[in-house]
Amino acid sequence: DPEVTTTTTVPPDDEACLPGRWTMKQDSLDLLVASAVPFGGSSVSSGGWVLDLGEDGAASSEAKFTLAFAPAPDTNAEADVFWNHSGTWQADGDELVLEMSQTEAGTTDFRMNGFSAPGAFPIDGVAGIQGGPYTCEANALRVTTTIGTQPLEMLFER
Repeated sequence: DPEVTTTTTVPPDDEACLPGRWTMKQDSLDLLVASAVPFGGSSVSSGGWVLDLGEDGAASSEAKFTLAFAPAPDTNAEADVFWNHSGTWQADGDELVLEMSQTEAGTTDFRMNGFSAPGAFPIDGVAGIQGGPYTCEANALRVTTTIGTQPLEMLFER
């Protein structure tokens, strides 16, 4: 009789997968920005967002990107934007809970129709990710967060 071998793959413990550095995928960042910016045609032309989840429960995120948008018909503009958050994280069942207690956000440069305004301008009401249902694999983290009443699935990679 031939010997039969059975192999079982055990999925990783989702919570154990969470600590580390995660980079938001470009299409997720575009979707997040478009839901938070009140101008049509908003997109991220360069830059990105990094989320760090520490083994000790500390959390931080840093976004630096160039936002392209149309504040009025036939008017194109760009702004160099930064969003920085810090606080804590925890997994509660299938929910990733982010409590960001420190937030700083603004622009470092604004360009429109040949005009440039360098300098930091604060931004209120920053669209941070507060967590939500998640799945985590070795190199992929999906978090479904809510901006206003709109659920958005954000994809991060290592």
